[in-house]
Amino acid sequence: VSFASLVSLEVYVEYGAGGLTDSTTPLVVPAGEPCEVELTGLASDTAYSYRLRYRPAGTGDLFAAGAERFFHTQRSPGSSFSFTIQADSHIWDFWGSAAPDNDYLKLYEQTLQNVAADEPDFHISLGDFSLTEYSRTWPNALDRYLTQRRYLGEVLHSIPFYLVIGNHEGELGWFQAQGDSVPVWAERARRLLVPNPYPDGFYDGCPDPPATGTGFRESYYSWEWGDALFVVLDPYWYTTSAPFHNPNPELGGGWAWTLGQDQYNWLHQVLTGTDRTWKILLLHHLVGGIVNGINDAYGRGGTETVKWNVAHKPTFEWGGEDQMGLQAFAAMRPGWEHGPIHDLLVATGVDLVIHGHDHFCAIQQHDSIVYLECPLPNDAEYTFGFRDEGGYNQGTLLPNSGHVRFLVTPDNLTLEYMRAFLAGGGTNGSVEFSFTFPNVTGQVAAPIAVAPQLRIFPNPASGPTTMFLHDARGGATLGVTDLSIYDVAGRLRARLLPLEDGSFVWNQRDSRGRSVPSGVYYVATEFQGGKFIKPVVVLR
Repeated sequence: VSFASLVSLEVYVEYGAGGLTDSTTPLVVPAGEPCEVELTGLASDTAYSYRLRYRPAGTGDLFAAGAERFFHTQRSPGSSFSFTIQADSHIWDFWGSAAPDNDYLKLYEQTLQNVAADEPDFHISLGDFSLTEYSRTWPNALDRYLTQRRYLGEVLHSIPFYLVIGNHEGELGWFQAQGDSVPVWAERARRLLVPNPYPDGFYDGCPDPPATGTGFRESYYSWEWGDALFVVLDPYWYTTSAPFHNPNPELGGGWAWTLGQDQYNWLHQVLTGTDRTWKILLLHHLVGGIVNGINDAYGRGGTETVKWNVAHKPTFEWGGEDQMGLQAFAAMRPGWEHGPIHDLLVATGVDLVIHGHDHFCAIQQHDSIVYLECPLPNDAEYTFGFRDEGGYNQGTLLPNSGHVRFLVTPDNLTLEYMRAFLAGGGTNGSVEFSFTFPNVTGQVAAPIAVAPQLRIFPNPASGPTTMFLHDARGGATLGVTDLSIYDVAGRLRARLLPLEDGSFVWNQRDSRGRSVPSGVYYVATEFQGGKFIKPVVVLR
């Protein structure tokens, strides 16, 4: 529990499942200093309530009781849950000299209220959250995060929060991170006021220390929740040469953007070390993007910057290709043995890449991966942001504003673009667009009435793959008598029959006994009440 007070308090937290049965040890919190209190002894996959008890420090008064709040611990595989995402709130663009109740900030409050109404297990911001890049003093950097807490505190008391670092957070590797400097202030304020995960056995993540002090940077990290793996990346701290507005063309440009080899290797390790059904990657913008001019690469773009054959653009570290579409990754990233980032994601079975930065909503797909550009939560003019600057011309492109809600089950992942409007602008809280995974044919799959669970392990695999199909209670397979294997062109490659124990095994051969090549394939079946399709990746 993270909280702050303008006066010195003595506090403790009551919490429990089915009643406030446990409490933390009282402690004194100095005025104006954010504090974290750890709740221990929690059971997994359990709903909890909690409340803060407090009194003025040193008074001996009775402890007052805050409002009762709620949270849910890690969902178990087979559980269903929801989570929500916002991007690029940029509230300091509308703060300061602007009235704090202007339409942009009112719309931000409306979006957050819409998020609260969804009651997600957690909420994620895709960055450009604090705008600490523009801080000129340490107090100003702190104030920028405190301003966001003013808004978030109204709704996130019962919704855990994760921050993905954006380019305007100011934690840029090409800035000089020493003493009194923007990166130091920005990182310190973020870690103090919006704590992120660090490697602790439950979370995996960045092992690096902060620019100053002790602990961890808390900049890239991962965790498992239900049947999903979430992976957050940081393309800024390890980019040590400015990719844009760089007077030295040998140092700037799209290849300057990088995860750094340690983060790249960690990404591969995390993606191959899980058996979760859904693999979801989050970062503020792709590592490369559209280049406007010789040395001006600002990270904009979606699938048009993923592979050269989509829009005939160079794809840099993400796709590994130069301006002619020739593979340049080995030369530009010697020793990076897992290939360009997109290829790595395809090979490890990533389903979804979620990014921001371009200030509108785009649902796109390339190979087996859906790329989602998230909308602004507070564009009171309801525009398309930087759609044109990013070169977007693929997929479904929609204007601002709102947030994205995800509904996760073992065998379905549905994203919904939830619109936010001020009075007279449109229907607030309406679903603008819905997409259900997986989507082999290019058409949105319809929600299914009864969803069986399918475990595929290992996936990816270079040898036989075992598949277990059962209902949510581990019972019958809902009338399923066979599984079909399709390639990315939709051609039937094999049909599997169940073994005596009800499992299915694919030896990665087609119906004529020939080994299939490396790539993405899809397992499909019909059952009583619907049908589903899931990806399986073959490695050679």
